[in-house]
Amino acid sequence: MGFVTYRLKVSTTSGFTIVLAFLGDFCETDYDCGIVNHSKCSEDHKCECRPNYATIGKSLCLSQQNGFCLSNEECTAQNSVCINSKCGCKLNFILGSENKCEPKQLDTFCNSDEDCAIVNHAKCSKDKKCICRPNNVVINETCVPMINGFCWGGEPCAAENSVCMNQTCQCKEGFKFIPDNYCVKTYLGMPCQKNQDCEEIRNAKCSEDKECVCELNAIKLNQSMCISLINGSCENDQECAPENSICMNNECQCKLNYVPTHKNQCEQVTLGKPCEKTLNCRDVWHETCSEDKRCVCKSNSMALNKTSCVPIIGGFCFEDEHCYVDNSYCPAYNCKCRPNYIEISKNQCVLDYSLTPCQNDEDCGDIKRRECSEHNQCVCKPNTISLYNSKCVPIIGGFCINDEECYVNNSVCIDNRCQCKLNYYFLSNYLCVESIR
Repeated sequence: MGFVTYRLKVSTTSGFTIVLAFLGDFCETDYDCGIVNHSKCSEDHKCECRPNYATIGKSLCLSQQNGFCLSNEECTAQNSVCINSKCGCKLNFILGSENKCEPKQLDTFCNSDEDCAIVNHAKCSKDKKCICRPNNVVINETCVPMINGFCWGGEPCAAENSVCMNQTCQCKEGFKFIPDNYCVKTYLGMPCQKNQDCEEIRNAKCSEDKECVCELNAIKLNQSMCISLINGSCENDQECAPENSICMNNECQCKLNYVPTHKNQCEQVTLGKPCEKTLNCRDVWHETCSEDKRCVCKSNSMALNKTSCVPIIGGFCFEDEHCYVDNSYCPAYNCKCRPNYIEISKNQCVLDYSLTPCQNDEDCGDIKRRECSEHNQCVCKPNTISLYNSKCVPIIGGFCINDEECYVNNSVCIDNRCQCKLNYYFLSNYLCVESIR
């Protein structure tokens, strides 16, 4: 005797007849299965429960783990409850095999190792909690042996490309163990004959010493990977090592408003950014808000790049190391030339006996750029610097006759004063930049 399929016919107010089917019955659309919540019409035209729902008889679909629910009663797994409209395991229970909620053992109270025996490779700690033994790692609330860890025959090991041999987890044949529990086929330092021998290691090449090494513009992340520095090749942002860098056009570059430094780092551009007052600038000790409302270096500081100003002679400091000028130091929070050294310009201290003695400015020759100091020695005037102890040349704001006399790159002589070229930004008396990125 065959099975009989019963289907319920319902007439609507519009005159249509809808056939409502139970689980396992023939259907043409999901609407046909609408009498059973959480059901759908399958590809072979039979009503069935949706994913994450269990079939109970012909008329009920109840939630399994992660399935939608409105109450605890709708969750089928033992020790499961409805949390945030999804079925999940109760507190101190975890999802185990066959979609069941099993008691959590790791991190639970114990008196002896026997209390933790339900979890392989677990023991009772001094704190009376079940933990994994050494050379094991927690994976899905179980203890899985790492390389050189004890294992039972056929038991899986934690490291990819590793197996249990002679009751010890080891790398498969042809693979090498590297720190951090990896088994790799190719690794940095392995012998090679050509670059292709190292191609499985990202950003690696075969060196003249016939070893796999990181390419230029890349550094070693671990024994099986090189990660790119600025201008190094990449496919995504994660392959770029410097913080605040991104992958653009398959090259690591600093983010917008960041610039690379000599240490292959990306630092935020602060010089040249808009400001309303000096407090808007990052380094208020050495930066100031200019008349055109941009952060620039103070007169007694100089710009190293687009990110920072350093104190020169007369600049504010906390320690000797902060003073950028050779043979200068930091007494009373101001950079000064060391004893027996004389300030010949704001960025240069020289031994006092090497300077030309004088009584007045005329004794120093170039009265536009040199003057007689209070120590009766010829030094450079403000906004000029000394070249080779033989002459003073103008920086931004210094006196000039033509463009060639202006020492700072991208500066020109306008109205007998060195200034930044058109479309170039003034960041300090020593630096003009084309753009503020």
